[in-house]
Amino acid sequence: MKCPKCRAENRDDSKFCGNCGAPLGSGVGAGPDAASLTKTLKPRFTS
Repeated sequence: MKCPKCRAENRDDSKFCGNCGAPLGSGVGAGPDAASLTKTLKPRFTS
């Protein structure tokens, strides 16, 4: 598996790149997408 950051070759079962330490996963987009990490906040006060 190639590191998405430095393109170094790593073992398929590696969790981190042996060269630069970047997390390895199912590609660059591994993990939750940005939309699932955002939340709209509403004011809790009233005037």
